[in-house]
Amino acid sequence: AVAGPYYFAKTLQMAAPLAGAGVVAGIYILTRGRYRAVVAGITGLLALGALVSNVALVQVASLTPADRFDELLDINERFGDGERALFFARGEDWGPYLLGGFRVAAPLARTYQGIVPAVRGAKGIAEGVTIANDLDDLYGVLSTRFDWLIIDTADDVSLPPPPFELARQGSYYNVYRRAGPASPAIKHVPAEDAADPQSLPYLEVLPGESVSLEAGTPFSSLLVSAHFFPHQVVEPQARQAGSKTGGIILADLEPQPADQAVFSTIGRSTTVRLGRLPAVHGVPLRSGPSGVVHVKNLSTHPLRLDWVEPLAGGYDPEALFGYNRNNKLVFQAIDRLLSR
Repeated sequence: AVAGPYYFAKTLQMAAPLAGAGVVAGIYILTRGRYRAVVAGITGLLALGALVSNVALVQVASLTPADRFDELLDINERFGDGERALFFARGEDWGPYLLGGFRVAAPLARTYQGIVPAVRGAKGIAEGVTIANDLDDLYGVLSTRFDWLIIDTADDVSLPPPPFELARQGSYYNVYRRAGPASPAIKHVPAEDAADPQSLPYLEVLPGESVSLEAGTPFSSLLVSAHFFPHQVVEPQARQAGSKTGGIILADLEPQPADQAVFSTIGRSTTVRLGRLPAVHGVPLRSGPSGVVHVKNLSTHPLRLDWVEPLAGGYDPEALFGYNRNNKLVFQAIDRLLSR
């Protein structure tokens, strides 16, 4: 295990009473006459207090994230069959040990010394950055040999590309599985690549603003992960009651006629009505040789653009509907919607 400041602070906390008792013992040795009895009593009380304090600390405090352990064990029992290949997208070393029912790959773990797979920012990971910012960073993994993936809920801010869908939503980890054949997408283009600086795991397009995304290859249609930010309303009573979201609720989640964006290439354009909940939309739009697509926000609300996937052919509307339906639970998680 790799020690950190947390363990160092615990060591100092446990040693502090003993250090105090040692100081008083030194005073006792140097003291003479009737004051020795007083110093001896104080020394005894300090020693007893140190013992009681340390015993209570060891019994009550936990140096391990037991709740995380329990959640991984539950995932292992529920889905593990000994054969499924799983990518553990966390920097913790305990993942492979607790997920014995899978063939686990955990190259982001702190002690991992092998070859890092196709992950965006692999250079940074090799230098010690052990957390994937979102599913966009793991697209190279999702599109190859892994059918199962576990990512921390705090890092799960971009929608997974089809055909991956949510299998389990937990307090600490979300589990995704491949629910069908590989996507026909030519490539995966995270929208935040067009932002400067890339401070968010998505691209925010303000009302009336236009942005350009480079697919780098011609395409016949697009899959687009995008939605308009809904209104946010603050309720003081909910905040006082200890609401998880601090009293913030969402209003006007139903799609509005004005919630539209224009997608265009050279000589072609199409207007798409987008909702106020995260979803993946099909856009029938053929590109020019450069594969550049322009997006303009026609709404009065900011547009959150997660990613686009250029397709060589058309998309399957029925499969796309099933994808959005199956992922509806996690898409409506309030912390995801409020991740602005």
